[in-house]
Amino acid sequence: MAYPGNCLYPLSNEDQMAYAAALQEFETYQRFSRLLLSPENHKINGFVHINNQGQPDVSVRRADWNSWAQPGDSNRKCVRCYKQFSEAEPDGECRFHRHGKDCCGNPTPCTTATAHVHNKTCMSEIGKFIKTPRSSGQFDGRSYKVFGIDTEMVYTEYGMEAARATVVDVHGSLVANFFIKPTGRILDLNTRYSGVTEGFLDIAVSLEEAHRILFHHINENTILVGHHLSNDLKVLKLIHTNVVDTAVLFESRGRYQSLKVLAKRHLHKEIHNEVGGHDSTEDASTCIELVIKCFLR
Repeated sequence: MAYPGNCLYPLSNEDQMAYAAALQEFETYQRFSRLLLSPENHKINGFVHINNQGQPDVSVRRADWNSWAQPGDSNRKCVRCYKQFSEAEPDGECRFHRHGKDCCGNPTPCTTATAHVHNKTCMSEIGKFIKTPRSSGQFDGRSYKVFGIDTEMVYTEYGMEAARATVVDVHGSLVANFFIKPTGRILDLNTRYSGVTEGFLDIAVSLEEAHRILFHHINENTILVGHHLSNDLKVLKLIHTNVVDTAVLFESRGRYQSLKVLAKRHLHKEIHNEVGGHDSTEDASTCIELVIKCFLR
């Protein structure tokens, strides 16, 4: 019969199983914690953080890399046709190749849209970011969890906004999966990459409700695993320090590999092949698999 700690009484079989599961969870947490980004790397890689004045901030060194715009600067560059336009006036003919310059073999753009799109976020939005909640105490079950997370995004008049969030555990089992209603007018569903299709707004929740769903599973101690996770947290408007970022883990000479490339190279697994776009559950699970296979075995 197992006796945890200084327990005076033998545990039932059910309690023994619960204790063993909790112990395994704690050990897994400890292993992942060795790969957490340091506070300095957290800033360098563009994560929103709390500065010395206690205010949300983002590293200027990676501000452009992370697609931030200075307050008052409304100039934007379309990520599809590369034309300059004003964020306040995105409407206009946008001619581009939907699948990149080699999509149709014709140098003339094969797709026309009625608006330009961009991926910048105004730095004034940082004031709206919130920290993941503190632990409620020693029995807070969220504190030793490790989750993979992925967020899919759509283009709106304000840039890129969250449209779907998925959370999985270290076994790849689904923890949370929901659609999010953007605040701005949607200009492009970005289905090839987001997997989001018409009608998602019918079942989407507000960003505030999305936070409530996430905070049911996550607190400030939870370890979140993802790829270029600063982008996911940015569109979720969250500040979280306990992160393992596969883009950073596999960084080489300042160059980042795509999740698709890493999955094929290290897991011998093909992802992002669905016609309907990326699968956020697959992406979140792949990040967990990469960390376990390449760093924890």
